[in-house]
Amino acid sequence: SMTTGDLIFLADQDDVWLPGRMAALTARLPDPDAIAGAFCDSESTDRELRPLGISHWRNRGFTERERTAYADWTPEQRLALFLHRVPAAGHDMAFTRAARKLLLPFPSLDGCYDSWIGLIVAAAGNWECIPDALTLFRQHGGKLSGSGRPNSLRDKLRQARESAARDSFGWTAELYRMLEERLTGEVGYFDTQIVFIAETGPVSERVKRMAIMDQDGYGFRYLSDKDTFVMSPHFSPNMQTIVFLSYRDDDPMVWTLDLDTGEQRRLGQFGGMNFAPRFSPDGTKIALSLVKNGITHIYEYDLGTKKLRQLTFGYSLNTSPSYSPDGKKMAFNSDRSGNQQIYVLDLETGEVERITYGVGRYATPAWSPDGQFIAFTKIADDTFYIGIMDPRGKNEKILAGGWYMEAPSWAPGSRRVVYYETEKALDGLERISHIRSVDTTGQHIYEIDLPDGINGVEPTWSPRLP
Repeated sequence: SMTTGDLIFLADQDDVWLPGRMAALTARLPDPDAIAGAFCDSESTDRELRPLGISHWRNRGFTERERTAYADWTPEQRLALFLHRVPAAGHDMAFTRAARKLLLPFPSLDGCYDSWIGLIVAAAGNWECIPDALTLFRQHGGKLSGSGRPNSLRDKLRQARESAARDSFGWTAELYRMLEERLTGEVGYFDTQIVFIAETGPVSERVKRMAIMDQDGYGFRYLSDKDTFVMSPHFSPNMQTIVFLSYRDDDPMVWTLDLDTGEQRRLGQFGGMNFAPRFSPDGTKIALSLVKNGITHIYEYDLGTKKLRQLTFGYSLNTSPSYSPDGKKMAFNSDRSGNQQIYVLDLETGEVERITYGVGRYATPAWSPDGQFIAFTKIADDTFYIGIMDPRGKNEKILAGGWYMEAPSWAPGSRRVVYYETEKALDGLERISHIRSVDTTGQHIYEIDLPDGINGVEPTWSPRLP
């Protein structure tokens, strides 16, 4: 933390740097303001510098094939290697002052320092590899590292015990939780979940079931059976309840599911087809679209009083309500101007303001948890886009585009959006849908892995776990 130079080199007090080591690492790091690092290999020796016949890379399983291919790998491929195993050791690396700012402070997790440096730089920047052993890493009877060879049965047992403790699921999960929080600035992001509609079977006989998973795709499980058609699931603010649309006896109704007990309850008889239910920020109301006399309007259902209040009026189609975080406004889409656009309703005054005027149609608005953005779906020139804008409709930014994509939903922290994308069917029939997330720069799009044979649509990100 006290370093002030452009580049930071780490070393044990009795390492031996071979001629050219510092120059080789420095040459790979020309810009100190870029998040970057460089690393080489090291040879382990005894205290008298006699070779022990093992290198750090060999010990870490960094293979000859990987070393040869590394120079041609993309940053994403290099990150995948570091996520599998970190080949860079502290005594073999250098990194920039920009990386130092992101690395500090180190987390309070025993034995994480090399992994922390390696993963942070790999995720936020780039590692350059020098395919030579330029360090002699001296081993002592009382000092044992992952680069050296155990000197006794006691050393072997201690190394195995310490390795098991470090490599246990709890240690690894905590390291990755800290890593995500440092990189995203979002506390609790690691513990969030996504609820969505899991589709299976051919298009003509597709089964739709509600499912839930962790934000990284783990922990997948179904929440509804295959005989009940469901749509549009959304979390309550406290994550205890999911509101969704269900077709039972050919009657589309809004239901709630208690995640603790599994109990399902129908909200009420509203006298028409209803869809797109959403909880209010305080969890006391549910907004929904309701078709009456052939006209679709947005209503608000009070869970306490059981009363239904109409919010939009006229003869236009009004759908996809989304509350602002303070509960005072609501974004929705409407064709009242002759083309589908996004509007904002002031829930106190009833005033409605159109906020989108760009080319194409706008739909499915989703207000960010911090109130700074509204995510949306845009359809223009036969292409679907996921984008964000400010609540006035200004500073529009497209994050992703494709043949068909929609249903943006925000992660806690307002830095990522989850959505689904459907591939164009080559045979005109079979279509595959993926759940993806993108950050607000639009530069990092990740697909969330689903079990084989499952298509994912209509994802909704949970709030932080209480």
